[in-house]
Amino acid sequence: MINKLRWKFIAIATVAVFIVLAMILTMVNQYFSYNAIKEDKEILEEIINNDGVMPLDYHLEAVDDEYLGISAELKYQMRYFSIWLSKEGDEVKEIDLDHIQSVTDEKAMEYGRDILKKRGDTGSIIAEKGFFIYQKEQKDDDLWLIVVLDCTREMNSVLALRRFSMWFGLACLVLFFGILTALSGKVVEPVIKNMESQKQFITNASHELKTPIAIISANTEVLEMMEGENEWTASIMNQVQRLTGLVNNLITLSKMGEGNKEDYSQVDYSACVRGIAEGFAPVIDREGKTFSYEIQDGISLYGRKSELEEIANILLDNAVKYCDDEGQVGLNLTLVKTGFNKTPTAQLTVSNSYKDGENVDCSRFFERFYREDSSHSSEKSGYGIGLAMAQGFVEEYKGKISASWKDGVISFQVKLPVKA
Repeated sequence: MINKLRWKFIAIATVAVFIVLAMILTMVNQYFSYNAIKEDKEILEEIINNDGVMPLDYHLEAVDDEYLGISAELKYQMRYFSIWLSKEGDEVKEIDLDHIQSVTDEKAMEYGRDILKKRGDTGSIIAEKGFFIYQKEQKDDDLWLIVVLDCTREMNSVLALRRFSMWFGLACLVLFFGILTALSGKVVEPVIKNMESQKQFITNASHELKTPIAIISANTEVLEMMEGENEWTASIMNQVQRLTGLVNNLITLSKMGEGNKEDYSQVDYSACVRGIAEGFAPVIDREGKTFSYEIQDGISLYGRKSELEEIANILLDNAVKYCDDEGQVGLNLTLVKTGFNKTPTAQLTVSNSYKDGENVDCSRFFERFYREDSSHSSEKSGYGIGLAMAQGFVEEYKGKISASWKDGVISFQVKLPVKA
């Protein structure tokens, strides 16, 4: 339990840091990518406006009244070509390859005809030898100017930044995970101490309560022998039994998860559940309710027989207590396959009529000492910890338990993995 809490804390903290790192690095990469392409698009626009040639008096966008570049240098840094095509693309009027070396006349014409067919005036081309952006503009009724700018250097810088960001983020995550793992014991230590104190208090209090309960029970038995049984002694004995059950359940709760698997064995769960169902049948019939059950044979689980039986016993006892008058109680045990790997799973479903459950939060049933009846009246015997115990047992076996209400029927479903 403690180790599980520690690793859960580590997992949540690591995921949180991963999300923050991913968001920061993504924004940084997007910013640099946007700026790199934005500057190239501005240059492309100027070349188009200057009939396919870099203007001599062009400066990049000013920042704080200072220019980022000077036209005399920028002219020799940019790699681009321009092509003049007829409207249908069947006739090349002019090709200017003076500012690029890697593109031939044939390749330029191929790019030009492909761009002319594309929708929109701007776009990008990912070629074998690089990354290009283009812009086209119709100069008159039958003539198009297309300028293609080589942005390979800028994109390589962007991709290098992305690779660095990925490895940097991964290194930070691994470093954080290592540090957090080393220090997590200190972080969860107060919580662990508090949990241990609570468990110790429950155990000690439960054992201390056993003595006065035993004395009350013995004194009541003496009174019954001396004066005979009456409604008062019967009530006392009834409350003694309830307190004894509560104390035993509290001890079970406090020790839950502390056991080892040395006493695990293969349990014929089908036979166990059938025996429990047959034991409840007369009780349910005596209360004027209908009971039906269907149990698949041959379902075997690996664990402690007492705990596996207790899961079914708690759910069925809860169903009988809270079933509507003259209602129906149902039990079903079957073998299903769940998940991507189709893992064999024992599915136990216990249901009962419960017309008042429409607006009830079923997830709260598994809280300790939770009673849907806020008055906590003792009209229905119980302490509100049975379902919490069932959940604890199910989680110990890496299973799942859930509750749902539909059409006047509340159902509790347990899934336990079948494995040796």
